[in-house]
Amino acid sequence: MKPSHIVAIVLALGVAGWIVSGQFGDSSPPANAGDPQNANAASDRAIPRVQTRVLHAEDMLSNIVLTGRTEASRAVVLRAETAGSVVEVPIEEGNMIKAGDVVARIALDDRSARLAEARALYEQRRIDHEAAAKLARKDFASKTRVAETKALYDAARSAVQAMEVNIGKTVIEAPFDGVLDLRYVELGDFLDIGNEIAHIVDLDPIIVVAQVTEREVGKLSRGAAGTAQVITGETITGTITYISRVADPETRTFRIELEVPNPDSRVVSGVTASLHLPISSIRAHKVSPAVLTLADDGRIGVKSVDEDGIVQFHPVGIAADEIDHVWLSGLPETVQLIVVGQEYVRPGMKVEPVAATAPLGDG
Repeated sequence: MKPSHIVAIVLALGVAGWIVSGQFGDSSPPANAGDPQNANAASDRAIPRVQTRVLHAEDMLSNIVLTGRTEASRAVVLRAETAGSVVEVPIEEGNMIKAGDVVARIALDDRSARLAEARALYEQRRIDHEAAAKLARKDFASKTRVAETKALYDAARSAVQAMEVNIGKTVIEAPFDGVLDLRYVELGDFLDIGNEIAHIVDLDPIIVVAQVTEREVGKLSRGAAGTAQVITGETITGTITYISRVADPETRTFRIELEVPNPDSRVVSGVTASLHLPISSIRAHKVSPAVLTLADDGRIGVKSVDEDGIVQFHPVGIAADEIDHVWLSGLPETVQLIVVGQEYVRPGMKVEPVAATAPLGDG
């Protein structure tokens, strides 16, 4: 046999021996395989951790939310009740006005002279009637004469009163406190009877008007409180003062009115408002929408941890949906809710709950 063949055989036998020694040479377990502490550590690593928060149910008002608008509680268009030229308009549009303030004044023209003439005639008729009455008591005048002078006397008195009323109509006054919204006349304008002079609105209180459906109208009552969020940014609170008892024939809805104090007229008329009317109180939990999850069958709910550390799934109802949180119904009065990690565990699993430190809205 050639020397090269002998060398190859020796090398092959050496490699085979090395492989056999590695495979079967040391089959004893690791030195710490039987260590109980090491076994517990491996078991702990197999239990997932979740962040939880203990939540308690709170009283939550259930609301009807309606879209409405603000309206002035009173509004009136003042009109001319006598003819003449406008000689005074002392209040500008947009200004506050008090009951009795002069809005416009019409020229007297010859009314003062006509009143003086009527008063003079009245005085003459009075003297004539008194003289006739004295003569009649002495049988120097007939009852017919007395009746005639009495009629003339009454007519003269009525003429005086009519002229005084006519002169009074030359001064146009505000009938109530409010705002002079529009003024339709200027100095020098000539007015006929019935011409518009000014539009006055009363904004204190302000009224929020909305339409409620026939299914919900029975849940509301006069005197109940409500709030409205005005599109301009104000949140106002008032009382329901009116609920229509006749539905709109086209929409089958009912008009309601929420009366809100508005002493500084800060809330204006005619703007959109979101009306919130409480109808009942329920027990619910306030949570972040991030904790919501879906069951395999598609039901919406949340996951919690019971006292044994077992994950539970709770189907819930959404009682209210607000900007940064939701109110859930259907949960136990107190629940240890999983707020982080709920998507990685399943009902029935054993978990290690850890108290969450972040605010609920960050879960």
